[in-house]
Amino acid sequence: MLVKEPHAFAKDVWMGATIRNIKDRNGKKMTDANLKEKASEELPWIENVYNETSGFVHFSNKHILNATTLASERKNTLKTFIGKTDNKISYHSKLEAVIVMIEISNVILNRIYGWVETKRIKGKFFQIISQNDGFSG
Repeated sequence: MLVKEPHAFAKDVWMGATIRNIKDRNGKKMTDANLKEKASEELPWIENVYNETSGFVHFSNKHILNATTLASERKNTLKTFIGKTDNKISYHSKLEAVIVMIEISNVILNRIYGWVETKRIKGKFFQIISQNDGFSG
């Protein structure tokens, strides 16, 4: 488990806390690098996906390279396109991005389902205690 109190963590995030400022169960801030390392322990493909895609989130050469094509080899010129639509992004690259998003969504959903299940179990536990006044049996 990444944090000592997952329900408190979920509440903090829901209330707007910035995850990178929250500490994990070992007292380390949950920065992108720390979360990538932790996730890679269970899902080794995460590190490569993060390294390949983080450049799209933070402005980098990924934006420039994917918007640039060779205009004329003979004239040694490049053509760069910036606009609302993609410019000659391969079908393979688009498909790869969709598959990765589906996989990451599945990982996130599994974590959410686990959290919901613990809330459900915790709720039943507290119902049983309150029905028995906490101590009588």
